[in-house]
Amino acid sequence: MKIYKRLLEYRVQINNFISLFILQGLNFILPLITFPYLFRTLGVDNFGLISFSTALLFYFQIFIDFGFNLSGARHVALNRDNKESLNTIYSAITYSKILLIIIGFVILFVSVVCIPKLSHNANLYYISYLVIIGQTFFSNWFFQGVEKMKNITIINIVTKVLSTIFIFLFVKKTNDFLLVPIFYCIGNFVSAVISILIIRIKYNVVLVRVTKETITYYLKDAMPLFVSNLSVTLYTFSTVILLGFFYNNTIVGYYTLAERIIAAMKSVINPISQSLYPFLSIKAKESKEKLLAFNFKFLVVMGGVFLLICLLVFIGSPYILLYFFGKDSSMSLVSLRIMLPIPFLLIIDTVLATFTLLVFNYSKYYTKAVLIVGLVNLCVATVLIYYLKDIGAALSTLLSETLVAILLFIYCKKVNLLPIRSKL
Repeated sequence: MKIYKRLLEYRVQINNFISLFILQGLNFILPLITFPYLFRTLGVDNFGLISFSTALLFYFQIFIDFGFNLSGARHVALNRDNKESLNTIYSAITYSKILLIIIGFVILFVSVVCIPKLSHNANLYYISYLVIIGQTFFSNWFFQGVEKMKNITIINIVTKVLSTIFIFLFVKKTNDFLLVPIFYCIGNFVSAVISILIIRIKYNVVLVRVTKETITYYLKDAMPLFVSNLSVTLYTFSTVILLGFFYNNTIVGYYTLAERIIAAMKSVINPISQSLYPFLSIKAKESKEKLLAFNFKFLVVMGGVFLLICLLVFIGSPYILLYFFGKDSSMSLVSLRIMLPIPFLLIIDTVLATFTLLVFNYSKYYTKAVLIVGLVNLCVATVLIYYLKDIGAALSTLLSETLVAILLFIYCKKVNLLPIRSKL
């Protein structure tokens, strides 16, 4: 009976977690299907080119999102019953993103014109930018805030499956690499249109006029999260960028093959943090002790699960690469094994950062931690990649994730917010 009551208490969060778990399960499965196919069909060189483009354009995605995925969700969660406030929040963030899209495109255009490595494949970068625009207007932060993740799940399942089907139907040779971002672009724009209609029809939230001061307020509010996300990008995607500029697309392809397997494992963690964040933001105001106790249990259970998963993948990695990606993928084995502790470290980061520092409004410490690591990684990765190529990229990524976890632990201890072992 006690367990049943506890499940009822968390039923909304459980439903949101299930919805996001299905979605991220799809994000986990589809790459396992498409990446091996693209690796074999496009060849390691064009696969590396696509990966380099994805890493480069991710900086623009971070710039356009500007931390709104978390700050927007928090504002919506705290004002979900106030129609006027929801209109203001939705409008201010949407207008802000439109402005950022324009600025971002100007930066991309100038970069493509001025940098020879980019100008050789200008169409690829422009099409990839359209992919980001479609993803931007999906407004998943709104659905997270109202804790209705089922909407996101249904929309994404349909569009992502269609994009995957198109890739298998039409990408048949190495020169078809431009079709990959085109199909992702179509899927993202369909998702965006559907989400806009749901927000308008189901929630009756519309765009309204807002003042410059209001837009400035939401931009300033999201700024710490933007800096944090940008700093994270410095020690995650910067390795691919450095590899691309130091070496050829083939080296990039071998590294990103290993990195994307790790990313697929990490994607399982995202639905958990996304579904729990709005709920924990509210609970943090009710009881500090209960929330820290929840964090302790979460860390023990999920940390143990991912530690076991990482161990199993380490043992089976040669067979996984050979079966899914072919003989050429054996060049990615060392990088993959080096980075395998990262999903486990991400569990620690999620608890200490998202579930603790962010929900208790200590985002400055999270920002400081990832900024330090991002800057350190630029120096360390440059040296390691120059001498060790893709192996150096893998080592720098692992070192960065380890340093993040250490710094987050130090800051949580500083503000007396370490997970505690006690009853909820």
